[in-house]
Amino acid sequence: MDKWQRKKGGWHWAKLSKLKCVVAALVWVVCFTWWGFQIDIKGANNTNSGSTFQPIQRKQQPQKVVSEVEPSPSSPNVRGNDCTETPDGTCCITLEPTDNEKGHYDPVPWPVDFTDKKNMPFPAAEIRHNPTKLVEKNISPTPLSGCTDSLNAKGTAVTLPDWLLPVWDKISSSVSVDELSERLLSGGSVLVVWIPSKFMAPQKAGKNVRGEVVDAATRGQDNAYYLEEYKSVFHTSVKIGETTYHAQVLSRKALVVCLWERLHIKRYDCNGKIPIHFCQCRHCKDSVASGDVQAAHKFADGVPLPLQIPSLYKPPSGTITTFKKSIYKNTKQVQPKDTCLDGLSAPWLIPRSSITKLPYEGYHHDLEKLLSIQADSNNIVIVYIFNRFWIDHLHNVVYSMIARSGVTNFIVATLDCASLALCIKNRLPCMDGSLFAESERDMEVGGSGFKKGFQRKVTEELSWIKPRLALRILSSGYHFLMADMDMSWNYNPLENVVSRGIDFAHQCDTNNQQSINTGFYLLTNNKKTVRLFESIMVFPPWRLSDQNALKLSVKYDHTHGASNGCLDRWLYNMKCNYKVSSSEKHVSGKRTFKWKPQQRDPQKFDWFIFHATCLDGALAKIDWLRASNAWFLDELDSITAAPYCLRVGNKTLDGMTRRTLHSEKYPTEKDDTYLNERH
Repeated sequence: MDKWQRKKGGWHWAKLSKLKCVVAALVWVVCFTWWGFQIDIKGANNTNSGSTFQPIQRKQQPQKVVSEVEPSPSSPNVRGNDCTETPDGTCCITLEPTDNEKGHYDPVPWPVDFTDKKNMPFPAAEIRHNPTKLVEKNISPTPLSGCTDSLNAKGTAVTLPDWLLPVWDKISSSVSVDELSERLLSGGSVLVVWIPSKFMAPQKAGKNVRGEVVDAATRGQDNAYYLEEYKSVFHTSVKIGETTYHAQVLSRKALVVCLWERLHIKRYDCNGKIPIHFCQCRHCKDSVASGDVQAAHKFADGVPLPLQIPSLYKPPSGTITTFKKSIYKNTKQVQPKDTCLDGLSAPWLIPRSSITKLPYEGYHHDLEKLLSIQADSNNIVIVYIFNRFWIDHLHNVVYSMIARSGVTNFIVATLDCASLALCIKNRLPCMDGSLFAESERDMEVGGSGFKKGFQRKVTEELSWIKPRLALRILSSGYHFLMADMDMSWNYNPLENVVSRGIDFAHQCDTNNQQSINTGFYLLTNNKKTVRLFESIMVFPPWRLSDQNALKLSVKYDHTHGASNGCLDRWLYNMKCNYKVSSSEKHVSGKRTFKWKPQQRDPQKFDWFIFHATCLDGALAKIDWLRASNAWFLDELDSITAAPYCLRVGNKTLDGMTRRTLHSEKYPTEKDDTYLNERH
């Protein structure tokens, strides 16, 4: 302060006018407030709750390079202008309708306790890597008595690659095999053999959806970096010919390095107790050891079955694995004008004075009960992810799914307290999914994402609620069908989906089965699909979406064994199908494309679902679906424009006048922009 005063020519407070004093005081207040806020963020970031899938908060600073490998969990979110999530993760909200909602929603007459957590669907706790160094020794190598492929259910000896025996000799002469086995079979650590010279050169930093700079995932051929970042507890290397093989015991999250590098991953289970992961080349095959070596290292007493590595999620015995296709009907159901409206297709229209409680209501914190009520007889449950900015899409997808397709086996997982309250007011089968959601700081009240609201892009972090919920629901014995809300239903697709007979049936952006679109997929409940979805949990959620993680895992990870395949691109239709390749052009500063003609006559629609891809923001997707004559919420609004009747089970409600309450930004006119060839 003294130096600064001398530099300013002997400045002192007495020379300031009263106005300047006030301005200076305000500046100090702002600075201290900001400083305190930073401390709060740091405190939140240092919280460790011991769960893999707890929300993760990080300071969001523009243009800052983000680089984390194993971030610690943090405190719950604070979102919404009419609710908060308290430090213990419970919701503080009211279900009384606001002035704007009165006449559309009724007060909930049954007690709702948002602090009741006894049946909360918590994510599984993490199986952690033990960072204690393995004690290295100088001992005689343990003989290699044979290896089997990790997916070989019949127990047939695998052909040994030429690197395996010398690497095994080096490992087993440096560390106790029993101690190594105990560490690896705990599930948190892996033994990885890789060739850093095969790694890519360091990549340039990129940007995420929010425009923040994210450092490159690949770090070049510096093996020391991976030793440090993934907490290596053992490291050795062997040179075979011109190639140096590195063997390391480190966190299972290190497998993400192989996937970033586009290296194929295999797993060999050796001596009946040591799983060895090998990150192979991108486009090469293992060279095979000599015939003498192969003959000397067969299992003497038959090959054991693959090792059972501990899993976070274990589907219960008795899970239905054979689907009954006869329960599904593919006939399209168009709501006749002169009959009663199916109340379940628009439960927000059902007055509580007439139907106090629907079967699924009140179980938003009891996932097991909700699943048992909502699953169909094949144990398939459809899951939607919802936040309040997508309320119009939720109305449209529920109405089209039930009124036109007759499908009712769904639940709605909400991202925050305000969305849960809105879901409950709309009388839908809701669950509190906030524990599975990644924290997004820009969605706090006043944050940049919250301000964008209906125009906001879906971020990388947000997408990770899907695989986390998938694993949780698989563990309860159900099959998981993920469906985004930015789509309309036309026919019942379930018979077609289950007829594929594959583990992971999904929408595709192209004809390539690895062009996975996670907007609509069926995950059959078995060990292979659990392994597949657990395998992608090694990815940092802020770096890429679940969709891109699955693309890498399906192509390069050969340890899960799950089959995957595309659903028909035109039956499971999407806007991206109509984009003309290489047609990008900037018009008036806006990126545009040419689009192929599409069928807009509802009588000729032959698709099961129509997905509003290649668009950002809730409002733009409404405009496109409406321009395509596939926004079926307009049909519901037309039916309810005059007095109508509702059918709820065996009960008929006549003279109904209640209308659907749309969002404050809901567009009501057709946007001709999407009728243009270029837009």
